[in-house]
Amino acid sequence: MTFKECATSESLHLTAWVKGRRVWHGYYYLGYDVAPDCQPEEVKQ
Repeated sequence: MTFKECATSESLHLTAWVKGRRVWHGYYYLGYDVAPDCQPEEVKQ
């Protein structure tokens, strides 16, 4: 299992992956601007 985190404009997305497949997604709203660096597969529901 691999864990990743990335940012969108005001939030963090936390994900867990097994063999290239996302098995868990968490979202945390920050309330302030950050530099976005997420890929589409990391944030889609």
